Amino acid sequence: TYLSGVFYSITRFTEGAPAWVQFALQVNPAHVYIELTRDILMESYTVEGNLWGWGVGWALVPIWFAFIIFWRNEEKYGRG
Repeated sequence: TYLSGVFYSITRFTEGAPAWVQFALQVNPAHVYIELTRDILMESYTVEGNLWGWGVGWALVPIWFAFIIFWRNEEKYGRG
């Protein structure tokens, strides 16, 4: 049995779950990028437009964290 999220739809398992659970699973970065990859590779598969926004947002989060970490520690760099 495959247990990977690649093979199963979130809506299949969240029927009757609270709305916040469904939302949290829908905006999960792994789900977002799997859905976007399906959209790119499969002609018959389309995703909602807001999913592209979540994809861009999740891509910017690590860049923002890296900037903050670098900025806070820049005085230590190169000082041995």
